[in-house]
Amino acid sequence: MVRSYQEQVTLTVQEQLARADANGLFKQGDIKGAAAAYEGALAVTVLDENRLPLLANLGLCRLRLSEFAAAAEGLAVALDLGVACYAAPNLALKAAGRRLEACQQLGDEAGARAAIADCSFFLQRSREKCGLAPPKLDLPPEPSAEAVTDLLMAVGGAEDDGGLNEVQEPHPHPNPNPNPNPNPSPNPNPNPNPTPSPSPTPNPSPNPHQVRRSLTEAKPESLDAHRMHALALTVHVECMRPALRGELLSLLLEGGAPPDARVPA
Repeated sequence: MVRSYQEQVTLTVQEQLARADANGLFKQGDIKGAAAAYEGALAVTVLDENRLPLLANLGLCRLRLSEFAAAAEGLAVALDLGVACYAAPNLALKAAGRRLEACQQLGDEAGARAAIADCSFFLQRSREKCGLAPPKLDLPPEPSAEAVTDLLMAVGGAEDDGGLNEVQEPHPHPNPNPNPNPNPSPNPNPNPNPTPSPSPTPNPSPNPHQVRRSLTEAKPESLDAHRMHALALTVHVECMRPALRGELLSLLLEGGAPPDARVPA
């Protein structure tokens, strides 16, 4: 539905008045009334930049009312407002923290990990853009630089043609100086005690247990100092080595939670 400029201005004024009423009810301790008022304000809100604070505040109300499923759903909608969240990272960070709390109460591990990824992203974005003190969040510690490097090295080791669980046999090297004479002359200086040359060692493919071990210390979306992450490297390796058949990528996504590969500009 396309609204005229005058209609948009009218709705914006109505939204601001409704939000002011909702804020007042919340400060008075009327959480249920505030939630209803925020829902009413959302019904007349046009711009995503105005929907974001309303959804974030409504999510907080639902948390206070122990309506965790509704809180998680509404806060996920808030975090889908990409442009608005990117423009107001401190507010998006609050929404992400509240979604994390709701998902933890629900036992939703996949949702909690997605919320943690949003928290990490908007925390960094907030520091870079706003320079404001972010809200206090109970987030798991960031992986060490060594752990991220170990994961990248484990993933980068998948440079064979045999797949994750096979061993690639070495290819024989052709003789650089073939002798066309079918009856070569005997060696004029034979060595009575020849030392056999060591046989070539097969090049084993990367051990999936090594990758899985590294994933306990760092996530696929964890960035190193050069802003590289294991997920991007895995896609590259899979494209270069079709024999892996998606096994390496499946291993990185074994947890089932959506990884986050965003990098703040």
